[in-house]
Amino acid sequence: MTGELMIKRLLQDSFSKPREAAQEVIAINLSYDAIFSLFLAMVCASTALMFTIDFILPQSAEAVEILGAPWKICVVIFVVTTAVAFGIAWIGEKLQGLGDFKSIMALMAWMQVLQFALQIISYVFLFIMPPVSAFFQVALIGWSFWIFITFIDVAHGFDNMIKATFVSLLGSMLGVLSLAMLTTLFFLGA
Repeated sequence: MTGELMIKRLLQDSFSKPREAAQEVIAINLSYDAIFSLFLAMVCASTALMFTIDFILPQSAEAVEILGAPWKICVVIFVVTTAVAFGIAWIGEKLQGLGDFKSIMALMAWMQVLQFALQIISYVFLFIMPPVSAFFQVALIGWSFWIFITFIDVAHGFDNMIKATFVSLLGSMLGVLSLAMLTTLFFLGA
């Protein structure tokens, strides 16, 4: 199967069969270089898209207004996501999970690909049907959480969505802590 077909199928599976997609992403066994390259490329693409839309529709992206510079948004996303991946791997391990940092980070990098695709769809709705876009964004957030928790459940081998949700929430708290520290540093340096 060609790379393009594999990526297309993986995208489809991620939205319709996230359990199988997570298993595929982990089975690929990407190197750290590949994981972080994919992750950083998606963070930069997402940030560029956010700033482009803010240029076309001023005040459409709160992160643009709050942090102001693209590099700051990229740094925040990088640090927070890495902290969340570390937290989920560490907490999951304490609860007899099988996932390690590398597999969790690979899934987080793939989630960035999915988020970028959803971001594009969301902006299309913003242009075509502005009144529906808010509802659509809420639905996308819910769907993203379901996919994310399923990914974590597969990575740790819990076979228990409640346990995966608990681990995801605790791991995300680590991300929120890092976000608070980073935001404080950015505002002190402004």
